[in-house]
Amino acid sequence: MSATTQSKFWLGSAFWVAPKTQFILTYGRDIKVENGFKEDNRLNFRLLQIF
Repeated sequence: MSATTQSKFWLGSAFWVAPKTQFILTYGRDIKVENGFKEDNRLNFRLLQIF
């Protein structure tokens, strides 16, 4: 069984839109993948609300 080898690129930013609300945006993609699945593009959004 061969091991999976991956090279990834990630770029992200986070900012507070209100005193208790944070927004995070992250973009990523796989540069090189051996013996595995390759992601062409990934976009993640996260909204955090503190109670």
